[in-house]
Amino acid sequence: MPPKRSRGKVSSGVPSSGDAAKSSAPARRNGGLSPAPCPRRREPIEASAAAYHCGAMHAETPRLYADLARLWPLMSPPDDYADEGVRWQRELRARLGPDRIRVLDLGTGGGHHLHQIIGSECDRFDAAAVDLSDAMLAHSRNLNPGVRHFAGDMRSVRLGETFDAVLIHDAISYMTTEADLLAAFATARAHLRPGGLLLAAPDDYAETFEPPRVRHETRRADGEELTYVEYSTDADPTDTRIETAYAFFLNDGG
Repeated sequence: MPPKRSRGKVSSGVPSSGDAAKSSAPARRNGGLSPAPCPRRREPIEASAAAYHCGAMHAETPRLYADLARLWPLMSPPDDYADEGVRWQRELRARLGPDRIRVLDLGTGGGHHLHQIIGSECDRFDAAAVDLSDAMLAHSRNLNPGVRHFAGDMRSVRLGETFDAVLIHDAISYMTTEADLLAAFATARAHLRPGGLLLAAPDDYAETFEPPRVRHETRRADGEELTYVEYSTDADPTDTRIETAYAFFLNDGG
């Protein structure tokens, strides 16, 4: 079977401060240049999930974030997020000022979006990142060595500290029920200082999603060629879920 993932359709009536920074997935693919990586910290930045309440893991991790996670940098490289990163950084500066900003990125995935936000100003950000997938966290650790990483569920993780801003990029789309969405917002609130900022960017809204949606792209890097087809459909327009299936065609030169 092709890998699948269920994602939520957020109603545009749900309050979110992410609208100002949101763009659709194709808008991320601009071929821009990634910022230089931040230097590695001298102090240990690994964290044990056992030290925190990370919540229940999903019953089934999407293959894209498990055995197929190695394809992520090829399928969705950091350069794809350059424009969005600039806009999110600009939004953070406009609302929080020029001083050093403490940010928490929930559902960071491979860390590509976070990299574009902090990469050009890594000395002016203190960042932490949370994700359910160990494989995706490994990608982010390599790309963002100066960021503290934690395994956890955005619905329930508690790090015992507060931040100036909480960021939830398209991972908010995995909140497939209103209860999930409220739990994620509760996590954000628990980690925000008074007057802090939440930025969230759902992929789809119930009012504007028009199925079926098909996307395809071919990527090449380091002797590998990946073509993928993404098919999204909505079996029940009255609920809060859509389903996306992927077909991958990989040519590694063999």
